[in-house]
Amino acid sequence: MAGKRDSEWMVLRRCLDMVLCIMRGDATRQDLINIVMSHTDPNDDPLDRKAAEKRFENDRVRLRENLNWDFGFRQQDKTAYFKQNDRPFIDLSPEAIRGLAFIQQSFGASSTPHFIELKALTETLLLALSVERRYELDAQRSLLKLDLQPLDGDNVPDDVFEKIRTACAEHRLLEFDYYSSKQSDGVPRRHTVEPYNYYFENEHYYLDAECRHVLTVKGIWHPPQPTAPYRIGRMNNLEVLSSRFDAYRRTPKTLEVKYWLAPEIARYGATQRFKGSQIELQTDGSAIITFQSKNLFMDLRELLHYGANCRVLGGEQAVNEMKAIVAAMWQQYE
Repeated sequence: MAGKRDSEWMVLRRCLDMVLCIMRGDATRQDLINIVMSHTDPNDDPLDRKAAEKRFENDRVRLRENLNWDFGFRQQDKTAYFKQNDRPFIDLSPEAIRGLAFIQQSFGASSTPHFIELKALTETLLLALSVERRYELDAQRSLLKLDLQPLDGDNVPDDVFEKIRTACAEHRLLEFDYYSSKQSDGVPRRHTVEPYNYYFENEHYYLDAECRHVLTVKGIWHPPQPTAPYRIGRMNNLEVLSSRFDAYRRTPKTLEVKYWLAPEIARYGATQRFKGSQIELQTDGSAIITFQSKNLFMDLRELLHYGANCRVLGGEQAVNEMKAIVAAMWQQYE
């Protein structure tokens, strides 16, 4: 009797491992047969190919008849997929359903960050949910969503992100043509950089990197400030170089920024726009806020959202750059 129970548990574990393998994706018939062959009693003789295939087909019947999980194999790549899954494999709380609906709404467009990865995640979760939970999910999609689609119309090919991911993960130099808005001739410059990570901010994709040098029409140029965000939509002809760099020796450079917020903005509580901000409330209801900026270019443009209700007080580089931005804006209205 004990042996029979052990055999039943072995069948159950084998079937569950097959389900998990299919849910992970790219499972072939041989992958599933290998699972069958790996679940054998150590006291039994090894399975031959014919016996393993027969046991595999029996397990497939068990999944279909006992759990209502039926799978087939795609014609194009011979990988397994579920044709029927009437019995849920997981369940989610109402809060989790609302969170999943938010992800589907906010990241549903192909231009949003990590669209392919999040689509794979949501499809896997949907596959394991009951029909009732899927109806609940559909009902929640009318909730407020976050618009994360890029506004610049950049069409960034998947291979660009793949090269950036490779260079960042393996700490290898990255080389690319870059179209900077500061160059009026429209001619790209060839940049060689140490890439660290990429991110999505203010409706654009950016690469955080330190520039080694730039190849221009006049020769090689070494920028005085090597750290700069590169807009990925303006990068072209990327090449991951064999040369590596020590990413762990990097000490991120920060600059202190101090700014003033008018009473009409600050009197009900100054917004924590920047991590680690120190807020000093003034007697007139205004506030003076100090923080360490890792990306002065972005942070100063974030402060422009306040308009005339904000004034940069320090440090020196932040004040000078903000003055230059405002002066250039004023010239547009002269």
